[in-house]
Amino acid sequence: MEAVQEILQFLDLNTRIDLKGTALESILGLTASEEGANLLSNVKELFMLLVIIAEKDKSEVIRKDAALALINLSANKEVALKMTKLSDSDKLVNTLWSIIVKKVYPSADPACMILSNMTIEKVSCVNVYEILMKNKVTMSKIIDVLCNQDDSTDEEKGKNPKLHYLGPFVSNLSQLSGVREKLLADSCKLMSRLLPFTEYLTSTVRRGGVIGAVRNCCFDTAYHEMLLTDMDLLTRLILPLAGPTPDSFDETEMETLPIDLQYLDEDKKIEEDADIRKLLLEALLQLCATKKAREIIRDQNAYLILRELHKIESDETVKLACENVIDILIKKEDEIKFDNYKTVEVPEDLHEKFDKELELEKSEKEKEMEKSEN
Repeated sequence: MEAVQEILQFLDLNTRIDLKGTALESILGLTASEEGANLLSNVKELFMLLVIIAEKDKSEVIRKDAALALINLSANKEVALKMTKLSDSDKLVNTLWSIIVKKVYPSADPACMILSNMTIEKVSCVNVYEILMKNKVTMSKIIDVLCNQDDSTDEEKGKNPKLHYLGPFVSNLSQLSGVREKLLADSCKLMSRLLPFTEYLTSTVRRGGVIGAVRNCCFDTAYHEMLLTDMDLLTRLILPLAGPTPDSFDETEMETLPIDLQYLDEDKKIEEDADIRKLLLEALLQLCATKKAREIIRDQNAYLILRELHKIESDETVKLACENVIDILIKKEDEIKFDNYKTVEVPEDLHEKFDKELELEKSEKEKEMEKSEN
């Protein structure tokens, strides 16, 4: 700890760049391990020192290293929570947001990642959201920055931040009921601005984040009918899951599909990212919670697209998610017997079963991540 305290004296905007660079290299090295991150998290003043350097230092390299250190620290869930409970957490969160709005290069993109990391867990998400709202950084302003991002780059320097991690940041915030209410308020005014990004091919991160937010909003059954009728959400969710229209579809079947799902060209591709396909199917499953929504989905023959997807789906978790939606859609309402699945009390033994299945799925996912890292 004494060694860390000695390093801190060099984390100052006025320190010589070589000394500051060496100090940051030491900090970065420590953040690479869980033990090191936990050690640094006890040095409360470190976070603000790093974020100030990430925002204001004259050297791009120094700004980048400071931002990377914060990314590594915030990737640790316990450290991320600490970052939201400091005496100067307000200043920390608002400085990160300022870096994003000002598009400080190269710190703006890392700042999006840091805020995304800080909002993964619900407790820390609540803290970040309250800080932003207290400082009048509304969901409307956050959506403005996400939607108004220019994809073009500086022809000479290529230093225009992409801010793609605002997608996961919004997705994380949408786990809060208050955020979902704002996204769905005024006839889904903010939600309607997000929907075009469900087909945003430039970035899987942004696309997946937005679809995650849409999926979370589908948990609120009171809005299902409006989402399906006024917002045409079904088409938005189904289109990425559809490939070229099969020759086996007859004229009658074709006419039951929404216009945008009819006669898809040979070059139409299914969403390539398995996690995103799963999110889309999870959103559809949530929309199947109420009788009225199920009837709307059946009337538009979404089953046809899901049936074709199921035939070729290779990812087992996605295939299971697809089966879950199909199982509901092919049932008749007199078989289901519930107007709203969410009002049904689940027996304790089924709760345990679901928990075990979730743990198994989580374990398999972790193993996959370990393989990809090796």
